[in-house]
Amino acid sequence: MNFTVPGCSNHRGNPCCPCNSCLKNRPMATLKQIINERVLILDGAMGTMIQRYNLSEQDFRGERFAGIPGQMKGNNDLLCLTRPDVIKDIHRKYLEAGADIIETNTFNAQRISMADYHMQDLCREINLAAARLARELADEYTAKTPRKPRFVAGSVGPTNKTCSMSPDVNNPALRALTYDELATAYQEQMEALLEGGVDALLIETIFDSLNAKAAIYAAETAMKKTGREVPLMLSVTVSDIAGRTLSGQTLDAFLASVQHAPIFSIGLNCSFGAKQLKPFLEGLAARAPYYISAYPNACLPNSFGSYDETPEKMAVHVKSFIDEGLVNILGGCCGTTPAHIAKYPELVKGAKPHIPAPKPGCLWLSGLELLEVKPENNFVNVGERCNVAGSRKFLRLIKEENYEEALTIARKQVEDGAQVIDINMDDGMLDAVKEMTTFLNLIASEPDISRVPVMIDSSKWEVIEKGLMCVQGKSIVNSISLKEGDEVFLQNVAAIQNQGVAVVGEGGGAAGKSGGAGRPRCVIHIGKIAVNIACKADRQISVHRNTPLKKASALTRRSLYVKLLTVRQLPADSGGEELNDQRQHHQPPDEGADHRPAAAVQALHQRRADTARADDAERRGVFEVDVKAVDRSRDKACRQLRQNAVADFLERRAAHGVQTFQNVGVQIFNGCNVHFGDHADRADGLGDDTAGRAGSGNANPHQCPHQTGNGADQQDQQPEQVGNGLRHDVGRGQKGKG
Repeated sequence: MNFTVPGCSNHRGNPCCPCNSCLKNRPMATLKQIINERVLILDGAMGTMIQRYNLSEQDFRGERFAGIPGQMKGNNDLLCLTRPDVIKDIHRKYLEAGADIIETNTFNAQRISMADYHMQDLCREINLAAARLARELADEYTAKTPRKPRFVAGSVGPTNKTCSMSPDVNNPALRALTYDELATAYQEQMEALLEGGVDALLIETIFDSLNAKAAIYAAETAMKKTGREVPLMLSVTVSDIAGRTLSGQTLDAFLASVQHAPIFSIGLNCSFGAKQLKPFLEGLAARAPYYISAYPNACLPNSFGSYDETPEKMAVHVKSFIDEGLVNILGGCCGTTPAHIAKYPELVKGAKPHIPAPKPGCLWLSGLELLEVKPENNFVNVGERCNVAGSRKFLRLIKEENYEEALTIARKQVEDGAQVIDINMDDGMLDAVKEMTTFLNLIASEPDISRVPVMIDSSKWEVIEKGLMCVQGKSIVNSISLKEGDEVFLQNVAAIQNQGVAVVGEGGGAAGKSGGAGRPRCVIHIGKIAVNIACKADRQISVHRNTPLKKASALTRRSLYVKLLTVRQLPADSGGEELNDQRQHHQPPDEGADHRPAAAVQALHQRRADTARADDAERRGVFEVDVKAVDRSRDKACRQLRQNAVADFLERRAAHGVQTFQNVGVQIFNGCNVHFGDHADRADGLGDDTAGRAGSGNANPHQCPHQTGNGADQQDQQPEQVGNGLRHDVGRGQKGKG
């Protein structure tokens, strides 16, 4: 690039010219570029500074809002319209103190919070004005010292309501705010901030992950609508020394909840002083694969609401953040002033910025706590008793609206070892959307249940969609399919990605019906679509197939074929192409075929031959797909067939040196999907679940052996060793007690 700058003949055309004339005409470094060069300084508290001006009610109202009812004093964001001189003066003081980033005065400038002042319709105007004020001051100081560009972060607060908790202790299912309402309010705010010229969006003081997910969705939507892509910054506040948010999540669980988003930085603010905040910051910096920010309070407020920590004392504590390489961005929250921020430039001089942690090498799920799905975990148990299609007792309780007793079923499953809770409300006599929303809201009020992730189980997309809007953790969707066509499938996957959940995919056709000759081609097609979406979005998706291939008799209905499709990413050492179609040549037994062990063995040999022919393509390609079919009948030969299939699967896994289950939506092992049983078969053999425990009732002896339940109900079973864990064969178990 040529730089022709008048008055700079000695250095004309040199992009590294250090003179101020060239610097002023050179494209300014972006936040993403400069973050790796040094620790950046964020400004301090806006509210603390506003209080020092001793503004009156008239100052807040001005002439324009003299007739609006109610008190306006305290509506700090309104000052962007009525006293812009005060806001500009505060920005100027922080810039003089050495801030690289200043925040807009818009912490509460969205419809939810502004409703308290009857000013919902002014939100767009306030945000535009605030962004332009900060932009003007940032550009002014950048022009003075071009070597140190200043940036504007659009401040987006948590609102005064929460999507995850009830405002009425007597009605835990009640919500004062819906996800859609919050996302709409946030989008309006963020669009105005982007149009006003902010360099980043800062979603701060997060106390509820569901609120944060709504804000993230709104941010991505606003950026697409305005055509401006800016860094997305998140900052969480912990509510106590246990290190949890107000809605109960651990910081690790919060990371899982938001890992789907294109996050630039994540950090902690408010909460405590710098000294008390450090242990939580250390944990976050060690796990988060993002740049780290920290802006603590000036200690905790005293009995008069004032903050006693002096700039000198605070500087001593934040120095350890810098010396230990914990942060990339450092600022101040409640109680901090320009005097506190003025201590930072000397502290960060020559300091090395924090290096983000590597991305997790396994699947993260979360409720209130994190669940890491690693190969060494061996099995993930999913409790399925909160399923109206699989438990007559649960169905009866939901119909009677006896939610308190229904919750005991979920609680018992977690106590018995379920690591995920499956919720299904698909019944013709129920309003599935209403029941799913109600039950998920009730679960959120029960920490001993909501600590584990939720699997939202439905064949109706509207039920899944509404269910996702009730869950603050990273949950699992069960399931989406191609039966309505590629376009609907892609729309559903895109929506799921926006919500940040794992997904179980289903092939074409209804469960319980024959797959037909085109089944493998359909399964491979799902894999290709998922891989393509994952490539474009830089996210990895796994799709699993589990459905009966034959239902001609009671015996074959018990002989459940399990189709497993796992999509994983391999090292792209030669610019690999999309999945080769060689594996599509295998045709399964057609609908009228006799599913005897001999036929299954022949099919297995054919698959092994196809796998060998595809090895070269796999090594050249970026993605690999493993498809396994396993017969789970009573026949001993079929059990041996399953063992052979598993052994072959594990052998190939070890040969490739790749963790097959690295990014699986639900842990799959032994050719058996750990959360699926044959629902149609189980329902017609179940009693009334009078014990109310996971796996109780007249258990189907052929259900998935890894399902959470009463292990004593399966007798006369021969254990087989697989991987690092012991599983039990199925086929000769006795029915459990009612």
